[in-house]
Amino acid sequence: SKALQRTVTRFYQNLTGLSKQKQNGRKVGKLKWKSPTEFQSMTYSQSGFKLKNTSGRRATLWLSKIGNIPIRYHREIPDEADIKEVTIKKETTGDWFVSFGLETDDTNLPEKPDVNSLNTSNSVGLDLGILNYIHTSDGTTVDWLHLEDEYDRLRHDQRKLSRKEQGSN
Repeated sequence: SKALQRTVTRFYQNLTGLSKQKQNGRKVGKLKWKSPTEFQSMTYSQSGFKLKNTSGRRATLWLSKIGNIPIRYHREIPDEADIKEVTIKKETTGDWFVSFGLETDDTNLPEKPDVNSLNTSNSVGLDLGILNYIHTSDGTTVDWLHLEDEYDRLRHDQRKLSRKEQGSN
């Protein structure tokens, strides 16, 4: 299937990347064996998927060898966009996410303005600093948030939670 081909391609790219690093003199180890249950993502490219029943923010994603999956997306897919790739990923929280690779027509995009034509009197530059959290181009600085008390409380609560029996209230 296409998803298996993409997994093999990703494995081959990782292997060639390691060998290139080794040729450049870096000390590299070997790839670790992963059982099929350890893979956290899979990618369908070009075929093997179909988006159906799109109404509002809900839809049904059909994947070959899997079937229909109800999904909810945070932003609507434009009507003129073609879905070229679908990646299904399992996060460490146990939640599953779908990511779409789209191809759209560039004619509907707004033109990028020329740098010289920008009005700098109503523009602000922001810089994230080390000593201060934010520096702006007009000289304003924002100090770091003092969260030490919150970190202490979080550490205390995490210790309490780790001592509890899993699945209990």
